[in-house]
Amino acid sequence: LGLDSSWEPDFWGRIRRSVESAEAGYHASVENYRDVMVRVCAEVASAYTDVRTLQDRIRFAQSNIKAQRESLRITKARVEAGIAPELDVRQAEMNLARTESVLPTLKSALAQSVNRMGILIGKEPEALHGELAASGSIPKPPKEILVPIPANLLRQRPDIRQAERELAAQTARIGIATAALYPTFTLSGSIGLEAGSGLFDAASRYWSFGPSLRWNLFDGGRVRSQIQAEEARTVQALAAYEQTVLSALEDVENSLAAYANESIRLDTLKRSVAAARKSVTLVQSLYKTGLADFQNVLDTERTLFEQQDALAASQGQVTQNLIRLYKAIGGGWKADFSAEREKSGKRSEEHTSELQ
Repeated sequence: LGLDSSWEPDFWGRIRRSVESAEAGYHASVENYRDVMVRVCAEVASAYTDVRTLQDRIRFAQSNIKAQRESLRITKARVEAGIAPELDVRQAEMNLARTESVLPTLKSALAQSVNRMGILIGKEPEALHGELAASGSIPKPPKEILVPIPANLLRQRPDIRQAERELAAQTARIGIATAALYPTFTLSGSIGLEAGSGLFDAASRYWSFGPSLRWNLFDGGRVRSQIQAEEARTVQALAAYEQTVLSALEDVENSLAAYANESIRLDTLKRSVAAARKSVTLVQSLYKTGLADFQNVLDTERTLFEQQDALAASQGQVTQNLIRLYKAIGGGWKADFSAEREKSGKRSEEHTSELQ
C-alpha cells in the first residue's frame, strides 16, 4: 500500500499561463456556441418572413386573378353585344393567363420556405405545413431601432468575443513556451507499507521525500524557436481578431444602409399601389361607358399586380434587412459574465497590450 505526491512550484508562470490559455479556449468555445445560436435564430426568422411574404404575394395574385376574370367576363359581354372587338377578349385572356402562371411558382417557393423552417427547428420538412397554412401578416419592424455604438458592438458580437478569447489563449501560450527556458523544480514524496507478510508491522513502513530539478540547459535554441513560433501565431491571431472587428462593422453599416433605403422604397411603393388601385377603378368605369379602350384596362391591371407584388416583396425585404441588422449586432442574448471570467479577461487583455 502506498501514496505518492508531487508539487511543482510555479516560479516562471508556466502553470498559470496554461490555466489562462485553457480558460480562454473554453470561453472561446462558449462564444462559438452563442454565435451559432444567433445564426440559427436569424435563419428561422428569415425563413418565417419568407413564408409570410410569399403568402402575401399569393394573396395579391389571387385578388388580381379574380379582378381580371371579371374584366374578361365584361369584355365577352361587350363582344357579344357587338360594341367591342374580339381582340379585347383575347387580350383579356392573355392577361389573365399570365397572372395565373405566377401562382405555381409562388406556391412552390412557399412550400420550400415552410420545409426549410421545419428543418431549422429540427423536425421533418412537412412538420409546419398545417400550422403555417393560414396566411399571416409579414412581421413589421418597430418604428425605431436601437443600434449599439461600436464599443458595445465589440462586447456583443459572439464572433468578435470568440476571436478575442482565441487571441488571449494564444497570448498565454507565449508564456508557456518562455517558461521552458528556466528550470523546473518539483517536490515529491511517497509513503507506504510494503512486505511479503506482516504488512502492518513497523518494519514494513517506507517513505521518501526530496526535491528534483529538470532543466533543458543545452536545448535553448529549440525553446527560443518555439517562443518565436508562438509569437508569430499570436500576431496571426491578432490579425484575425482585427479582421473580425472590421467585418462586423462592415456588416452593421451595410445592414443599416439596406434597411434605411428599402424602407424609403416601401413608402414609395405604397403610394404607387394606392394610385394604381384608383387608376384601375377609373379606367374600368371609362371602359364600360365606351370612353376608354381595353388596352388602358390591360395596362392598369398589369401595373396594379406588378406594384402589389413589389410592395409585398419590399415589405418582406425590410423585415429581412432588419433581421440581418440584428444578426450583425450580435442578436439579443445577454452574456453571463462571472467574476472569474472578468478576472481572466483582464489578465489576458494585459498580456495582449504587452504584446502590442
